[in-house]
Amino acid sequence: MEKVTIELKSSADFNIIRIDDVEVMRAPGIRVVDLEKGNHVLTWQIKGQMGDTYDLQITSPSRLAYTRKATLDHNGLDFGFHSFTV
Repeated sequence: MEKVTIELKSSADFNIIRIDDVEVMRAPGIRVVDLEKGNHVLTWQIKGQMGDTYDLQITSPSRLAYTRKATLDHNGLDFGFHSFTV
């Protein structure tokens, strides 16, 4: 097992962050999760108003560093995924 740190800063009303389809965050903040060695998928679904922003990061371990920053457009929705290996 390895500790992986996820950080979310968001002005949007609705935030869901999952790893391997398991919900790990619903609100801005920092979360440390224990993951087995192997392949994993980080997914996010952010809903809010046009102009809301978010910043989603894997902050540790440093070799897994990832950042997704976005400003919501007129649809007020952003979602996606990022694959990584522990």
